[in-house]
Amino acid sequence: MWQLYATGTDGIAISTTVEKLEASLEIDGRRDSNFHIGTVQYIDHEANVVTERPPERVTALQSLFQKSREYAHEREVRFVSILPQGKSSTPKNSVIPLRNLDFIDEIIVSPTFPSWALASIQSILTAVGVTVPLKASLLAGRLKP
Repeated sequence: MWQLYATGTDGIAISTTVEKLEASLEIDGRRDSNFHIGTVQYIDHEANVVTERPPERVTALQSLFQKSREYAHEREVRFVSILPQGKSSTPKNSVIPLRNLDFIDEIIVSPTFPSWALASIQSILTAVGVTVPLKASLLAGRLKP
């Protein structure tokens, strides 16, 4: 996973649940309807149409939460922002209106993450109110240099 999604040695993964992420988007008990969160459904694109939902019945939004079954090991959660009607483009730096960072269950660093950087990352997390300690990947120490 680390080689697929991180560049160099600086990979960080955040572990959470859909429910916790959704709750962190609620402000005063309401959630912006332009944001959608869900687990990815891994499907067999080659399957018989009789055993799978016919393509014409899958909405555009649902299709954003589907991926080929070959990627099922990822166990991915997706966050999709839908532009309000009338907006033609997304700004380069979009803001996600998180109420808090309580959705974070674990923060895992790649097996090759430089040890000298751990204290700096932990201090940044503490400064923004994240009390979850950094964990090393289970692969740390098992990889050959």
